Amino acid sequence: MKKKAIIEEIYKKGIFGKAVAYVYTIEFQKHGLPHAHILVFLNDGEKILTSADIDSTIWAYWPDPNTKPMLFKTVKRCMVHNCGDWCLENGKCTKCFPKAFQPYTSIDGEGYPLYYRPDSGQEYEVNGVMVDNRWIVPYNPYLSAKFDCHINVESLVSFSTLKYVHKYIHKGSDRATLEVSLFVSSVFSPC
Repeated sequence: MKKKAIIEEIYKKGIFGKAVAYVYTIEFQKHGLPHAHILVFLNDGEKILTSADIDSTIWAYWPDPNTKPMLFKTVKRCMVHNCGDWCLENGKCTKCFPKAFQPYTSIDGEGYPLYYRPDSGQEYEVNGVMVDNRWIVPYNPYLSAKFDCHINVESLVSFSTLKYVHKYIHKGSDRATLEVSLFVSSVFSPC
């Protein structure tokens, strides 16, 4: 139901601008609940391409707990990256957390946005650990406040970023290999 409501907000109500198409897939992961990857295509004149566009749409920092208490609770509960065994490889986070502080939003050489992450000194305790802006997963404040759940929002500003998201949309179903062994006792006992 949330997926339908989110698509309605984006596609029908146009919270990011006029959407001309969208595609999504539902992914079932071993370490979590099912989740959706939604790719939205915006009208040519309304694409989110500049730093100012990105800053008005996507945040990667703590909201003010005094002026936005509901959003703050959602971000604290749902939008803080928590490295677990699932994302560590050789002791490093495969998702590149913690991110670097960013005094402003910019686009790196690969076309990925480096979101505004101020070194504001704001730290809040999450699961016994003090967390600053380097650990916040990018989100849209409107969607996060409205749906009170984890909704990671990213801006795709180049072909390489579009290609990355398409791999999630078109990767196919999850597969598993199962081996069944039947143990038969060689000891035969008459009744």
